[in-house]
Amino acid sequence: YRRQRQMCIRDRVWAAIENILLAATAEGVACALHIPIEQEAEHVKSLVGAPLGYEFPCFIAMGYPAENAHICKQKEIDPKDRIHKNTWRSE
Repeated sequence: YRRQRQMCIRDRVWAAIENILLAATAEGVACALHIPIEQEAEHVKSLVGAPLGYEFPCFIAMGYPAENAHICKQKEIDPKDRIHKNTWRSE
């Protein structure tokens, strides 16, 4: 039961993170998500004095983009090229 509860909490956390990113983007705020590796999370927890039991599943950098910031163009994708019926091959 404990493991199932932890997975449920983790799912909720990632749903909340997704909503934060969507809301910030809608307000014109640029975001970058970083998932900590190795001891990064523990190091940051010690720097900020996080209470015992707190977890840092990711770090989110947020800010308004500079006026001259380069904005990458999204690749145009036609959904018809991605949808396949009963096969993995294009027909």
